[in-house]
Amino acid sequence: MNVTIPRLAAAADMQATYRDLRTRDYHEADKSLAQALGLPDYLSNAHSAATLDFTASVLEFCGEQGVTGDQAATLLVIGEQLLRSCAAGTPRAEAQAVLRAELLSRCTPGPAAASGALAPDLVASAARLFASTLLQHWSLYALVFGRPQQHTRHSESLLVEAPMAATPLEMALPEDEWREKLAADASHREEAARAAAAAEAASREAAAEAEAERRRGEEAAARQEQLSKKPQTLEEAVEQLVVRRVDEERSALERELQDRQQALAARLAQLEGAAAAGSAAAGAVPAGARVLSTASGANGAKKQ
Repeated sequence: MNVTIPRLAAAADMQATYRDLRTRDYHEADKSLAQALGLPDYLSNAHSAATLDFTASVLEFCGEQGVTGDQAATLLVIGEQLLRSCAAGTPRAEAQAVLRAELLSRCTPGPAAASGALAPDLVASAARLFASTLLQHWSLYALVFGRPQQHTRHSESLLVEAPMAATPLEMALPEDEWREKLAADASHREEAARAAAAAEAASREAAAEAEAERRRGEEAAARQEQLSKKPQTLEEAVEQLVVRRVDEERSALERELQDRQQALAARLAQLEGAAAAGSAAAGAVPAGARVLSTASGANGAKKQ
């Protein structure tokens, strides 16, 4: 079966971009890589999906090893040769021999940065990469590339909950510290809820007080306006006298109530201070003194 394998080296310059996208959104990373390789059907075509997956593994390896763009292109070219051999039905043993020859031909002790040559340690790591990916699953890749893709595609939009990304290991906490953090977070949430409730209550109380003050002001203004008018009849004169008398009595009662509240508050503070002083004095008596006193009393009773 004739399978078209794209030029994988076209993605050589994407190693940093792909790795960065992969850490944030792997869907977007695969989409950008598929665009670079010219694989628009990677979501529905197993040939394209297998090619994309293998290329992604090579790019991730290049990012981990910190290779240059030319070295990444070299590794992608070798990977492309392996994919073409697999799609053509080449036996695994022959593919291993081709891989060994390609890697050794590009191996040099001190490769230049822009040469695309590979250092010996990088060759060893690349050999392990190809052995653990394409060569290990050679028969499976050959099966995928050797069968026609007959499929019917359906699309449907579903609302799903995305999985939470795992916390990096260096940011993990011991169990005791983690439980303490949970308790502290819960305490902070409770404090925030209490503070919000207190703020809301204070806001309502302030609004009610402002409304009451406004009403008192309106009532006082209305009384003042009524008192400022010259009475025209005896009834109006009597009404003004009653209003003045009521205001005087109210003011006197308010002053008396305020004085009583202040006196009561002072008395309560005095009693609380006396109670605190008594508690402190009782706590200052040593326990041994009480025991000796009790024992002395008992001895006295015996003597009597």
